[in-house]
Amino acid sequence: HLAAALGRTPLSLLAAVPELGVVMSREETPTSRFRSERERLPIALARVAIALAIEEPVVLFLDDFHHADDATLAAIQELASAPDHRVLALLSRRSDDGADERLASLARARAPLTTMTLGPLGARDVLAVVADVVHADPWDAQPLAEVVLEKTGGNPLFIHRFLRALG
Repeated sequence: HLAAALGRTPLSLLAAVPELGVVMSREETPTSRFRSERERLPIALARVAIALAIEEPVVLFLDDFHHADDATLAAIQELASAPDHRVLALLSRRSDDGADERLASLARARAPLTTMTLGPLGARDVLAVVADVVHADPWDAQPLAEVVLEKTGGNPLFIHRFLRALG
């Protein structure tokens, strides 16, 4: 399945995963709208995921989708157009990041999209995180948790960074 799905493949994919050379052609991908190997690599990786999904479902996670380049967006569209949709792509982005146009382009490509908005953690959740990190009883961690919540606004990333900075 893998060799058929990939056909001629970017050499950078073979460089990244030499074991794929057993089933893949070492010919370069013909010229496309993506000129460099770096730009063609996401499409090749998407095709690997699709080929692997024939046997077992595949889950991919792409963090910071708001930083995705055109080649990565094309790869996600390739995943979305795969028959049987046995590839689940989870994309994370900040809500104020300007990635709305990228999501709209996926919707235009008929990619099945579900969005979830995650808000800040509440006081009880921050307390649980702080108590766990400092290995303390929640009662004893309460004063620190209040400061952490005030300073971070309940943002999990900021909580993590704040607690690491405290050492």
